[in-house]
This record gives sequence, structure tokens and C-alpha cells, in this order.
Amino acid sequence: MSVAFKGKMPYEIANSQNAGVGCKEGGAARPAFFLSENMDRKKMRDALKKRKKKHNRFFRSHAGLTHRRRVKDNWRKERGADNKKRKKEKHRGAEVNIGWRNARELRGIHPSGYVEVMVFNAEGLDSIKEGEAARISAKVGNKKRIEIVNKAKEKGIRILGFSKKREEEMKKKMEERKKKTEPEKEKGKEAKEKKEEKEGEKEEKEEKKEEKSSGEEK
Repeated sequence: MSVAFKGKMPYEIANSQNAGVGCKEGGAARPAFFLSENMDRKKMRDALKKRKKKHNRFFRSHAGLTHRRRVKDNWRKERGADNKKRKKEKHRGAEVNIGWRNARELRGIHPSGYVEVMVFNAEGLDSIKEGEAARISAKVGNKKRIEIVNKAKEKGIRILGFSKKREEEMKKKMEERKKKTEPEKEKGKEAKEKKEEKEGEKEEKEEKKEEKSSGEEK
């Protein structure tokens, strides 16, 4: 390793070598961490499962109590002078600590063992490599989403957070919208045709008036 990379983490080295990591290009955005090509996905999955079993969920000290229903269970650091959790008493449960951090090779990786790549359109799938899986952005609409799914099926790319049920629901919604919009479109076409007919009649009347006026002058 060169002096420039001494003491750096693998994802930091990757970022310094490759400017495209962690940025949005060609309809896809990659996370800013490094994944070695020699890594076995099955071993990663097993390691992630073991780590998940060991890992506790972190609750606030007063979450779930009947007389404190407004207190949510999502983690917030305890700051009370007499707070038992801040004093690290065992019966109050686990507290957020750097010791719970995952192994360096597993950080930022999806539980399935794939590296997530955010996709914004069908073109973004062209840049996905082996060991990567696509996640469709929440900003993408149903029409583009279906295009991305169809292209991913053709290329054999896995899409995270997207099931067959959701795909069927989206298709149903698209069909329902078409059914609702079709009569409206037909009405719009009829209205346009009527307008065009009226405009044509007006033009004909104006032409006839002009002909009469020119004949009288002669």
C-alpha cells in the first residue's frame, strides 16, 4: 500500500481511486464504500445473519409504558441526571455503542449479500455489475417502474424491496387509470371535433360575406 493510503479504510481508498463511486451517473447511484470482488456472498449472508442475532434492538428507557404512551420506541440518547440507562444498568437494556458496529467487510451491505445501487430509470441497469442489486428510487412513477422491472428480468438483475404482489398491484392501478382516462379522452376528442366544425362554419360564412361584398363593389 502506498503512503497516500496508509491508515485508510477500504471504502476511503476506493473513493480516492474511483471518482464515480458514491455519485449519480447514467440513472444509477452507487454507495460510497468498497466491496472486494473475491468476497463470497454466502459467507457474507451467514455472517450478517449471525451478527443480526447478536445485535439487540435499542429502545428508549420509557418506551412501551402505559403511563408514557407518547414516548416512541425509536432510539434517542438518554440525558437525564438520574436515568438508569445512561448509567448503563443492565436491566434497562442495551445502549447504542460503537462496539455494536459490523465487521469492516459487511458494512453497508444488504442482508441478501448484495451491494445496493439506486436506480432512477431503465438506463441505470446497464451499469450494474456482478454482486450488485438494484433498488428503485421512491421518486420513480409506476410507468417507469414497470419498465425497470421488465428490463431487470431480461438481464437477470435482482431488484430489492420489490415483490410480485406489488408488481400486480401496480399493473392493476395502471389499468384502472386507463379505464378512467379513456372516456375523458374520448370526450376531449369530441369537444375538439365540435370546435373545429364550428370554426370551419365561421370561416365559410366569412368567405361568403367577402364574396358578396366584392360582387356588390363590382
